[in-house]
Amino acid sequence: MLQTGSSVSTRESIHSAAAQLFRSRGYSRTTVRQIAAEAGTDPAW
Repeated sequence: MLQTGSSVSTRESIHSAAAQLFRSRGYSRTTVRQIAAEAGTDPAW
């Protein structure tokens, strides 16, 4: 499946947000909702 530019951008935003939150809060204290909020995305997607 070919990915669009926006899906790649969204994936990169989520990855970056997760990495930052894992560093600052720790893996066990980071939620999907926090990652989505930091990335500016909806956690339901």
